[in-house]
Amino acid sequence: MAFTFPTSTATIESFAAALYGYGLGSATLSSIQNDTLTSGLGTGNGLNNALNNYYTASFGAVTTAVVAANIVKNVGLGTDANAIAYVTGQLIAAAPNARGAAVVTILNAFSALTTDKTYGAAATAWTNTVSNLVTYGQTSQADATLDVA
Repeated sequence: MAFTFPTSTATIESFAAALYGYGLGSATLSSIQNDTLTSGLGTGNGLNNALNNYYTASFGAVTTAVVAANIVKNVGLGTDANAIAYVTGQLIAAAPNARGAAVVTILNAFSALTTDKTYGAAATAWTNTVSNLVTYGQTSQADATLDVA
């Protein structure tokens, strides 16, 4: 019987693609999944704790507006001012040490907009990108730069 990590590969791939512009290969994905096991300390929040730690380490000294603009660009919305304002507001509303989890909430909300008149096409493209990244992460060792149009 194979051991299954208690984390969502799609969540991890989505987080990495939105914040860093990378699709994770199997080696990095495995490392992050291991981090989620040690970050939970029995609380059931290992994934959120690990992603909060990554966010803080990488973006803790960066303004939320800059992070928001990066996320919006990486999910395929370019420089959409409304989207940047929304993401900025969501990041500001989260405690600084909980912004990794806030990013996951933002990305999940965006992924659910596939039928939205304004953001539906981009949300559909994003969910397809994440699906492809999950497959990539299960089949390739190397990380890859995300190609966002």
